[in-house]
Amino acid sequence: MKDTYARTNNICLVIITMVTLAFALYITKPVLLPLIFSIFLYSIMTPMVHGLQNRLKLPRALAILAAVLILFLFLSLIVLVVTVSVDNFVQGAPKYKASLNESIEYLENQMFLMDFDLDKVREALQSLPLFAYAQKATGQLLSFMGNLFLVFIFTIFMMAGDNGERKKKPTSRLLGEILGKISSYISSKTSLSLITGFIVWLVLFSFNVELAFIFGLLTVLLNFIPTIGSILAVALPLPLVFLQYQFQWQFFAVLILCGVTQFTVGNVIEPKIMGDTMDLHPITVLIGLMFWGLIWGIPGMFLAVPITATLKIIFTRIEATQPLAELLAGRIPSRSR
Repeated sequence: MKDTYARTNNICLVIITMVTLAFALYITKPVLLPLIFSIFLYSIMTPMVHGLQNRLKLPRALAILAAVLILFLFLSLIVLVVTVSVDNFVQGAPKYKASLNESIEYLENQMFLMDFDLDKVREALQSLPLFAYAQKATGQLLSFMGNLFLVFIFTIFMMAGDNGERKKKPTSRLLGEILGKISSYISSKTSLSLITGFIVWLVLFSFNVELAFIFGLLTVLLNFIPTIGSILAVALPLPLVFLQYQFQWQFFAVLILCGVTQFTVGNVIEPKIMGDTMDLHPITVLIGLMFWGLIWGIPGMFLAVPITATLKIIFTRIEATQPLAELLAGRIPSRSR
């Protein structure tokens, strides 16, 4: 009886703790998100800094500065290309408005047997508050740039504090395993996402689709979101492709080529390269995606896999939570303990 009461009491305490922790994570989102992103950026930039130190024989401070400048120039180039692409798209707005009317007329001709009022659709599309959407997108972009600046500050301080003493002092096995898992995941996922984004850009560029570079860049970013990201990456350029080609063969060619690329990379190449690196069951990944998306929104979706994998590693080291770690890996916990 006492064992049953103690077990029930422990379960209740765990549930209360988890709810409290989730609330705390939601409240501290403005502070924690830049810090966590800076940790991941630190894991990406550290090999770059070590490479500059070893190959070019640069002092550590100069290597850090060079790595930050390289990353800053790379991001500036992306922003420049995106700005030019959006400007070209805006200048071609009248052409796309005419294409939209042609598409509506095409649908009207194809749906003559259906009771479908396309005049209302035309009025709804033409009355969309595009200026309000543009203002909202601009505000979100400014907020993102502010957070990105804060992430850079955190990362620079982390790298400045890591003055090579880690080589003298052995890192704890837990921290070393966590950093190893995160670094392996980020490097593999980044390489595969870049390959996928390049192929998508090449397909869209070959068919002269506007904003091809932006859609390729979005593919790189969305591929970090498990399952849902690949679907969104395929679906996002389709409205623009439809405006250009309607239901001609080019539309279906883009759809098939982008879909096959995502399927091949996500379901064939990625499992072979990454294998069981994170040791998480697919259901665990989806639940983690929903949970962190609920807590931290879109940034939480990007961080869902590495954070869940980190929690699993920690649970493995604690005797009381080892069954939960086994469950996260998709293995039924043994009752022999």
